[in-house]
Amino acid sequence: NHVRRIHRLYDGGNVRRLTYGDGRYYAPAWSPRGDLIAFVKEMRGRFHIGVIDPEGNEERILTDSFMDDSPSWSPNGRVILFG
Repeated sequence: NHVRRIHRLYDGGNVRRLTYGDGRYYAPAWSPRGDLIAFVKEMRGRFHIGVIDPEGNEERILTDSFMDDSPSWSPNGRVILFG
């Protein structure tokens, strides 16, 4: 079982792990405003779109369907598009 997490690389080369929850995380997408990171989280055979702040706080799962994937942001950073 391969575990996937999201990490952030800071200036100076420091790396910080942002995700700690159950499931596998992938496809991170920064908002144009830089205040949130959208991602896909796979849990129990379902794929969800979620967001987290750049410091790894306040993870929120936004969708609850079977196969949500590939999040991307609208230019103003207010809407997340996904397939």
